[in-house]
Amino acid sequence: MDRIGGWWRPWHYGNPLEEYWAVREAVSIGDVSTLGKMIVSGPDALTLLERLYPTKVSTIGVGKARYVLLLDDRGYVLDDGLIGKERDNRYTLTFTSGGASHAEMWVRDWADSWGLDVRILNQTMSLGAINVTGPLAKELLARAGLINPPKHMQFSDTYVGGVPCRVYRLSFTGELSYELHHPAEHSVALWRYLLDLGADLGIKPHGLQVLLQLRLEKGHIIVGQDTDFDSTPRRVDMEWAVKLDKEDFVGRQAILRTNKIPLDKQLVGLEMDGPAPFEGSVIYHDATYAGYVTSSFRSPVLGKTVMLGWLRLFNDELPTEVTVDGRTARRVAIPFYDKESARARA
Repeated sequence: MDRIGGWWRPWHYGNPLEEYWAVREAVSIGDVSTLGKMIVSGPDALTLLERLYPTKVSTIGVGKARYVLLLDDRGYVLDDGLIGKERDNRYTLTFTSGGASHAEMWVRDWADSWGLDVRILNQTMSLGAINVTGPLAKELLARAGLINPPKHMQFSDTYVGGVPCRVYRLSFTGELSYELHHPAEHSVALWRYLLDLGADLGIKPHGLQVLLQLRLEKGHIIVGQDTDFDSTPRRVDMEWAVKLDKEDFVGRQAILRTNKIPLDKQLVGLEMDGPAPFEGSVIYHDATYAGYVTSSFRSPVLGKTVMLGWLRLFNDELPTEVTVDGRTARRVAIPFYDKESARARA
């Protein structure tokens, strides 16, 4: 166990490599109960979320979810998560485990400042969440009674193993994945039931160490690890998550202002041969400081080291080759693994 984001969480279950391959080749379950979970409802629910988030919330359909950034008023990335639409005037939000408490205060403060008629319910403690992931995830859940699972980036309310669940179809690992959000009092029973049900499929639980490695292969960021206090959507190369043609939202004016300034650094993907350097290792370009590594891991499935890191621009361009730990690293497009996301969307 390790202390992560204010919680005691399983770092691994004894053999991280076996956990890794269970996700990539069979099926695995992970405890993601620490994710922030919130319901926002009421006559002004849509108005609140449109003003808070840089995406167009009005275009999210019932039963569908969308990945979103949460920005502060300086246009910097505060958190990330999902918005799901239950019905008109009722939405579910998720936040990172470490950022959930601050995000709740952020949402409540803006709702109060704008005088909006909304109801805000924090469900982080009351709902457990188990991620069922891997190529055999659908088969395992079919055994548990989930015959018609939701499609990618959709969700539905049903029963799994007799437990009422909201099933989200999404992927942080890069493989076929379903998150089962359920009343926390059923978590232990559901966890053990899934392990027993998938014994002949090679099921294993995976801890946070493997989860962080899997998401790195897909290029998914961890807010607070891969981001800094001045990380704008443009600097983390996620401008696609910001819709500047919508009405005003928190951080919009700051983004419009900073977008006029030449880009000075960006979060990029890097790959190299040999063992992974330490996270925090300095990146050099022509013997000049060029940035630092935020996440690194030697990928078993790719046979090379993959990294995320902050890289400075030189002469208005990002270098294609740099030096890390005295070795050459190449800048590459992310994701590193399954570039077309065919496995996650299977």
